[in-house]
Amino acid sequence: MLDEKTPGTSRCITLHHDATGFPCLVAAKADAQVVCVDPALAHPNVRLVTNAYVARLETNASVAR
Repeated sequence: MLDEKTPGTSRCITLHHDATGFPCLVAAKADAQVVCVDPALAHPNVRLVTNAYVARLETNASVAR
C-alpha cells in the first residue's frame, strides 16, 4: 500500500494496532516531526542544526507569522 514515489499521500501501512513508538512512513502521526519540524523546514530562513548547544533564544515580536 506504500506509494514510494509520494509516501506522504499513501494510506496507513502500520502493522501495529498501536503505532506509538514506531515511525510513520506516510507522515500520518501528529508527532513533533510532522507537526513542527517539517513545516518549519519548509521556510527558506529555517535550517536544522543538530548536536548544538543553545544557551538562549532571542525573539522579535515584529517578525511576521
